[in-house]
Amino acid sequence: MNTRFNTLDKLFSRKELHQAEREKFEETAGVHYGLVFGIGLVLVGWGWDAYELWRASNEFFWLKLLLIALVIIPLTALAGTIAGHIHRSNLRKMIVWVLIGSVLGPISLLMSTEGLSTVIALFDATIRGVTLYPFSAGLQERVVLTAVFGAVIGVLATAMQKLTTAWAWDNSSNDNRFTFASWTLLWACAPLAIALGALYDGSLNSQMRAPVQLSHRLIELMLTTPPDADIRAMNTFTMLDYVNTSKWQKDFTTHYVQRIADLDPRTLTSAFVDVEFDNGFIWRCQSVRNGDNWKDCLDLSPQYRDWMQQFLRTGIVQCGECLVTIPPPTQIWYAQNASHLGTPQQISIAHHAGGVILVTATLANTQVDCRIVGASPAVIHDCAIR
Repeated sequence: MNTRFNTLDKLFSRKELHQAEREKFEETAGVHYGLVFGIGLVLVGWGWDAYELWRASNEFFWLKLLLIALVIIPLTALAGTIAGHIHRSNLRKMIVWVLIGSVLGPISLLMSTEGLSTVIALFDATIRGVTLYPFSAGLQERVVLTAVFGAVIGVLATAMQKLTTAWAWDNSSNDNRFTFASWTLLWACAPLAIALGALYDGSLNSQMRAPVQLSHRLIELMLTTPPDADIRAMNTFTMLDYVNTSKWQKDFTTHYVQRIADLDPRTLTSAFVDVEFDNGFIWRCQSVRNGDNWKDCLDLSPQYRDWMQQFLRTGIVQCGECLVTIPPPTQIWYAQNASHLGTPQQISIAHHAGGVILVTATLANTQVDCRIVGASPAVIHDCAIR
């Protein structure tokens, strides 16, 4: 009853009676509104992506969500705070939300590529000096699109902040504090946050996770289908997947980690996925047409051992349909150390994040570590003797 009479009092009393208290309330409500908007945006735009990557056993499935949350939520809170402190100009409120909204998408692109690469390198020294996820031309083309998304939603978010703040004020306590109802009413901005999050997911994330979802589906098919299954009882697509993947079925285990090893930088429609199983088997597949289909799967370890042997013996790598490049610094390194190299006695392979693979060769009197990066082309990035 007290809340009800308090609400009626605020609704029907003279406006100037509560003006100072209301403006102070709006300033606090602006912070809360920005937080609520940012949380909803991140959960939809990147929370779903993290969940799908977790289901597909993708490496660092949680890291992008964490980085985005640490950047996006403070920015939306800042927008709500600044707008909440502007009391008599809806245009200025709108400018704030449009400006901050327009940078959310571009910043997210940078954090999902260069930012993610930088943070992963902090965990793994082998990655340092390599950009796992470059801010490629295909992603740069989306900067304007994502900025427009954010700016348009920013206009609507301005109007929604004014409306939800008024509702929250009408349902505040006798001493002008937030009640449960006030907090609940702020979530009326959720449809806008969901819409923007869905746009970001469709334009930034879905294309990047489709390849690992495809390989996950193939692996799970092999793990749940007996080796002697009757393919005549399968539908056409399942049968094709089963027949083309069955030769690796014996090497698959229930525990594995997936990594995007390479991505077409121009179109982002083709990607190479490396799957490392807990028995040491490394399976590489190329997905095409945005993860709709796949081709050219192989057992990676024998191929990399062959490349390492060729390189240490001759300084070059020759193979059939594969593409291996040796940059000038690595060629110079080989020329300077050729007298210490030759046919290795043993070669071991350690897969690190993304498409970075450390190949270690044991020779008669020394060991050589080479980092091979990417898939098309695979680049012998650098080598060192230890």
